Amino acid sequence: MMNVFSKLNKSCLLIPLLFPVMQSCFALDVNDTAELKVTGKITPSSCTLTLGTGASIAGALNYEDLGNSEAAAPSGFPYVGIGQKTLPNAVTLNCEGATLIGVATTDNRSATISSVIPEAKTYNANGTQAGTTTRLLGLGLDSKNTSIGAYAGTFINLKVDGTPARFSTCMSESTFTGATIEQGGALVVGACPAGQSHQILDTKNASLTGNIFVWDYIIDSYTQPLASLDSSGWHLDGSVTVQINYL
Repeated sequence: MMNVFSKLNKSCLLIPLLFPVMQSCFALDVNDTAELKVTGKITPSSCTLTLGTGASIAGALNYEDLGNSEAAAPSGFPYVGIGQKTLPNAVTLNCEGATLIGVATTDNRSATISSVIPEAKTYNANGTQAGTTTRLLGLGLDSKNTSIGAYAGTFINLKVDGTPARFSTCMSESTFTGATIEQGGALVVGACPAGQSHQILDTKNASLTGNIFVWDYIIDSYTQPLASLDSSGWHLDGSVTVQINYL
């Protein structure tokens, strides 16, 4: 399951916009004084988040039931791949005005990443495989508190107002001069350091504002062999939070 929430970046709330205000003229005695105050505030454009729809739950990628053959690793092999899943239009952000955003992610199951799984497949912005990554996400625990497995997640096919765009690497949320793109313009899901997020870039790697942001989510998942997990059954429980920062 992928949970998504939005959060106003504090820098937007603390930096005032100085906006002059004209007032009616009035007469003053020569010894009187008048104070002209220039005030204002920044209010980010109102944006609405919508999750893509999986088989039954919005924002969910569902492997459904895994049979014995699907969860059985080859002899002597410590894990088994259960395949890739893609959620089209996983996140849609619709803003009333041109908005500059940053994207940050948090793995809510990071403590459950299985140590027997060394890497997983990851993808470029256009959906082609880019190789593998060790930036893994957790799949939860079985009833005996055994780690079920691990997976990698990638945001791909980013479009801003219908035009292809790119994700940057993690970068300061106060820098707007462009940056290096993430993996072919995709975003490999994993935590950024505090105060950083993935910005949205145009094809020249310059910071890009927009009204409508849309991207897909693709995952590649692995479990421990069936013999290593609770024989009475278990369920996958991956969960990622996506945070949208108004920059």
